[in-house]
Order: sequence, then structure tokens, then C-alpha cells
Amino acid sequence: MGIIENKRVIKHKRTGNIRHKRRVRNTVLKILAFLCLAGIAVALYFASYMRYEKVDLMELISITISGYDSKGSIGYVVDESSSYRDFLRTVEVVFDKSENISNGDEITVICNYDKALAKEMKLRVTGKERKVVIDNLPEANIITEDEVFKDVDIISVGVSPFAEIELVNMSQNEIIDNIEFQVVDQKEYYRLGDVVTVKALIDEDYYTALGIAFEDYNDDYQREYTVKGIEEYITDPADLTPEIIAAMKEKAVSLFGNDSGDANEYGLRVFTQASKMYSTENGKYTFRWGRVNFISAYFSLIKSGNLSEDGARVNDVKMVFESNISQSDGNACYAEAVVIFRNIKRDLDGELMVDLDDASIISVSARDSEIKNIVNPKDNKEYEVTKLEL
Repeated sequence: MGIIENKRVIKHKRTGNIRHKRRVRNTVLKILAFLCLAGIAVALYFASYMRYEKVDLMELISITISGYDSKGSIGYVVDESSSYRDFLRTVEVVFDKSENISNGDEITVICNYDKALAKEMKLRVTGKERKVVIDNLPEANIITEDEVFKDVDIISVGVSPFAEIELVNMSQNEIIDNIEFQVVDQKEYYRLGDVVTVKALIDEDYYTALGIAFEDYNDDYQREYTVKGIEEYITDPADLTPEIIAAMKEKAVSLFGNDSGDANEYGLRVFTQASKMYSTENGKYTFRWGRVNFISAYFSLIKSGNLSEDGARVNDVKMVFESNISQSDGNACYAEAVVIFRNIKRDLDGELMVDLDDASIISVSARDSEIKNIVNPKDNKEYEVTKLEL
């Protein structure tokens, strides 16, 4: 009985040892399988990893710094010649500070990109972030307002009050030569003595990038200029001096002439208007002027909107005279005539100028109403007319 029990115990121990060994073996096999699978996974990962091409963004993007100390700017330029240009077009570079940079500033540069495209192109992207310390910004080149306007001027062209102005920048300084200047509230025409305001239009961002600063500039660089150095049409009839009026009267009377035939240009028309008979002598008219008397004078000034491109007849003085036109047979007829003097002006010294040689008779009539309509037309839309008190 005791022997049988011992055998059973021994058999039970043997069975337990076998089971334990099996469990150990299975565990070892599982560990080995896991390690194999892990090794395969790692191998596959590294195989896949090695197939990706490394791209360092900081090697393909150039950081640019411009401006001057305290007004610096930071930017970037992408290498478009790179074989990764399609990918690089998706890159966006962000700076934690990009304007008003000073020497000593530390700027964080972060590159954002299209991760899906990078994966599709099998790119292993590095260099996504870096620090840049600013240390090479120069001191600003300071330009003053006086320097900006030193060689800027206006040129007046024409005759006041219908002169035009031209803005000129004669600076030899390349910086100032490139500045745009503008006339404030520019008019079509100017008169002698008008004050013209000129403003400098400065692109601060452009010049800051070049390291140039404008002293105390706040979009308010302005300078005033005076229209000068031109002749001036008179606009006020009170400017006509007694001496000028006398000279015009004398010249006007001389235009009529004293000889037979001097009035032939007008005699036939005047006699016809007055229903007078006219005659000839040896087949020729013999109309002549009698005594010429001054009646009145009128000053006309063109309205600015009617100024022609060639500037003809800006002002004029029309003088009215009376006389008898007669023939050699003694038959005579009363007539009135208008003599015109054009474009009276002051020269550069302020002296009145009248071209007496340009004077001419523009109308002769036996009808007073026609003469009045010549010197001061009804519904006159071109000229302002003033009768002179002489």
C-alpha cells in the first residue's frame, strides 16, 4: 500500500515537471516570436525611414534683414531653383517679430508646410524652427526736410492770370531725385503772386529698407512757392494809366488816314446802310475820312473757361470813334468805328505793355446799335466787359 502511494507521488511530480517545462518553453517561444516581429517591424520602419529624403528647410530658405537699427525688417526668400520647389511653395515662414527690429533682438523663425505633400513626396523635413540674433543693422542715413526741398522749384509758364506751373526736381542726390512731389490743390491756371504748396510723397517702407530715415517725417513734408518771373495780363481796367490811354487814342486816330480812298474799305457799306447814293471817279471809289472824334472805350477780359489753347486775346480795349465818310462829290455820311488793342499786360519789371502796331479797325457802321453790339455783345458768354470812365 505504501509502495503504491509512493509511485503515485513520483508520477505526479513527473507530470508537474513536464507541464512546467512546457509552459516555460511556450513562454520562451512567445518572447522569441515577439522579438522577431519587433525586429521585423523595426527593420521595416528603418527601411521605410531610409527611403525618405532629408530636407532641411533652413538650408533652402534664406533669411533677409533690411532697414536700420530700431527700424529693421526681417523676411525670407525661398530657393526657387531647388528640386523641391513644388514643396517649398507650400512653406510659410512665421517670425515672432518682423518689424521695428533692433540689433540684439532674438527672432524666432518657424516654418509651416504642407505635411501631406511632404509625405507624398517622401520628404523627411528638418530645420523647422531656429533662432536668429540681429547684429548687423546699420545706423540710419538721416535726411532733413530742407535737404528734400533744396533743389525743388516751380517754373511758371505763360502769362498771369492764365499761367501754368511745372514742378521740377533738379536734385543730383539719387535718393531725393526718386522722391515724388505733388502740388496740393493744383489749379488749371495761376496768377502772379499766387502761393503754391508742394508736398513730398515719401514711401517710408521703401526707404527704411534702404537704411534711410527722414527727420521728423509724419507725412507732412511741405514747402510753399510763389508764382513769379512771368508777364501779367491786366485784369483791372483801373490799371490803364492816362498815358497808355492817350497813346492808344493817338494810334487809333492814325489808322483812319486823311487821303482820298482811305475809307474805301468801309464807305460803300456805310452809304448803303444810310441809303446814300455813292459814286466813282474814273471808275474808282473816293471815300475818305473826315475829322475823327473819340466817343468811348471798353475793357474786356476773357473768362477763364474760354481761354483758348494759344492764349489769344485774353483782354482788349475797344475804342469807339465817330467821323464823316465823304466822297469827292461832297456827299457824306456819319459813321462810327471801333478800334481794338489786344492783350495789354505788364512786363517782368511791372511796366504796362501795349502792342500799338497790332491795333486795327474791326468795325465801321452807320448804325449805332451795331457798334454797341461789337463793344459789348448781348448775352456775352466769353468776356467780362467794363466801360471805361475817361
